[in-house]
Amino acid sequence: MTVELNQKFADTDYSDLDEEEMAGGISGAVGANLITYLNFYVKQNKLGRVFNADTDFELNDIGKRRPDVAFCSFDSLPENTQRAIPVPPDLAVEVVSDTDRINLSDLKLLEYQQAGVKLIWVVRTILQVVEVYRANGQKSLLGIEDTLEGETVIPGFSLPVKALFE
Repeated sequence: MTVELNQKFADTDYSDLDEEEMAGGISGAVGANLITYLNFYVKQNKLGRVFNADTDFELNDIGKRRPDVAFCSFDSLPENTQRAIPVPPDLAVEVVSDTDRINLSDLKLLEYQQAGVKLIWVVRTILQVVEVYRANGQKSLLGIEDTLEGETVIPGFSLPVKALFE
């Protein structure tokens, strides 16, 4: 189900969405853990490129966004990536800490969905859970004892959720 952003967030001021928020120590460490495991697997299997939070992605008519971690397969990645990546990532990850504003995290999630991101992971550091959103509308919630899977986007990738928080 597609939610129209203008309707859902009509009364909310998001003029500062593009401003960078400072990540807390825990969310920074969780993001570093994920990017380390993910990048190692992707490089080893020659699947594409992993990007950190400094990378701009063009999300169709939405504008530029910077997921905390992102992945693009070689099939979807254009040759020229000197500037902003002109396509949405195949995987977008948001690591939400206690300093993040939940409504902005939710808005980013909706934007990623509308832009056609195939797989979205929202890591909630305080709760130590990962919300998984798929392009087909299915979603799931993974706890500390579960395993995060790359599914069809990053075939064969799996990581115990608890490894994110070590």
